Amino acid sequence: MTTGQSVESTICDIFAGVLGLGTVEPTDDFFELGGHSLLASRVAAKVRQETGVRIRLVDFIGQPTARRMAELVQRASDDSTGARASGGNG
Repeated sequence: MTTGQSVESTICDIFAGVLGLGTVEPTDDFFELGGHSLLASRVAAKVRQETGVRIRLVDFIGQPTARRMAELVQRASDDSTGARASGGNG
């Protein structure tokens, strides 16, 4: 997981980098900012690289803001932590 900044901030930075923008707000819609499915797959790959969490493209397309993606990452991270704590059968 990323350190030094929130997951939401990390994802905003990823959106901005992929879209070639200076900044992106947590509630900005990726597709309204000019994103498309090929760039969305690039975002998903970068999020996985930065956080270790795999986001399904269909989930991202259905909820295309940094805030919603950060919630998905946090939920997935919490789920995997719970599974490890319970012996992987969680």
